[in-house]
Amino acid sequence: MIPAPEELTQRLARRAVEIAQFIGPRKTGKGLNSLLPLYQTGYIGIEVPDETAYMLDLEKGIQQHAMVDLSNRVIPIRNSDGSISFRRASANKIGTIPVITRMAKDGRLQSGKPEWVYPSKDGLGFIKKSMQMSIDEWQRTAKTEDVIRMLLKTPQKEMLSELFYGKIV
Repeated sequence: MIPAPEELTQRLARRAVEIAQFIGPRKTGKGLNSLLPLYQTGYIGIEVPDETAYMLDLEKGIQQHAMVDLSNRVIPIRNSDGSISFRRASANKIGTIPVITRMAKDGRLQSGKPEWVYPSKDGLGFIKKSMQMSIDEWQRTAKTEDVIRMLLKTPQKEMLSELFYGKIV
């Protein structure tokens, strides 16, 4: 394999960022606008700055985890009727599964889900998808002359020149 020259990888990475900014999840747009193209010879990527690292959670997904930072805090909870009730998240209850009991009203079992646990979420994969879309777009639009010109900018240019033209150009 011959790695793509930096000129091409720069163009592909910039296009991948444009695509990610278009297809990515948008609330305020700050996270998507902070994405930066990352490229070098034979390599493209998208850099996510530290201040918008939550974009990586959206990309890869989140595993279920206990919310230990809530320990001994008062948490406002909005009820289905719109009223607000307050609960304290005690340290010994976070992440534990409560004892399963029957409801006195109708005898149904009360759910035994872990308390104060953040649910898992699947990743969106928009960054990976945008890089692949950028490459696919280039492959569809590249002409033979463009590919040969690109290959002649690689370190193997002399060998390829002899192959294409029969002499070193």
